[in-house]
Amino acid sequence: MKLLNWSESIARLQDDKELYLEVCEIFVDEIPKLVESLGHSVVEKSKPEDIASLFHSIRGAAANIGAEKLADISAGLEIKIRNLANIDWEEGLELQEFEKVKDDTLREVHEYLESCR
Repeated sequence: MKLLNWSESIARLQDDKELYLEVCEIFVDEIPKLVESLGHSVVEKSKPEDIASLFHSIRGAAANIGAEKLADISAGLEIKIRNLANIDWEEGLELQEFEKVKDDTLREVHEYLESCR
C-alpha cells in the first residue's frame, strides 16, 4: 500500500528533491520521539491539550512528507481530544490503527530514502 504522496510533496517544495529527502530524514528522526512522548502522556493521563498538541505535531510532520493517511488519522484524534470526545484508551482501536499506519509509513519512508541513495 502506498502511503506517501511524494510527488505532490516534492512539487510543493518547488521540485526540490534534496529538500524533500531532508524533510523525510527529519520525519524518521522525530516521529519516534513524538510517539514516545505521546505514550508517556497517555499513561500519565496528561492534560488533553498536551496530548492533542502531540497529535497536531505528528499530523504536521506527516503532511509535510505527503503521508496523508497518517496525517488524517492524527488530525481525527487531535480533534476528538480537543473536543474532549471519548477515546477508549483501554480498547485502543483508534490507537491501534494509528500505530499500524505510523509503522507502515515509517517503513515506506525508510524504503524511499534507501532507493534515493
